[in-house]
Amino acid sequence: MSRAGRSRLTVEAPGNPDIYMLPSGAPSRWEVIGTVTDADGTGALIRNKSTGVYCRYNAGAIRSLVQRKVQAAIDAAE
Repeated sequence: MSRAGRSRLTVEAPGNPDIYMLPSGAPSRWEVIGTVTDADGTGALIRNKSTGVYCRYNAGAIRSLVQRKVQAAIDAAE
């Protein structure tokens, strides 16, 4: 992957986040925004309702994302 591609982050809202989540859905206190793709893969984009932190959710694993990149990608998707 090129240097430029490693830092790219894209958001699809609403996308199809269900394919990346467990059958029980999003963890409690998290809301599903859509799907997110970065250099490490694609997953459901979720946001913590109490802190506002965006993360990528894949089958039970939650990984934090660079918040300013997520916000820029959300703004670009709208």
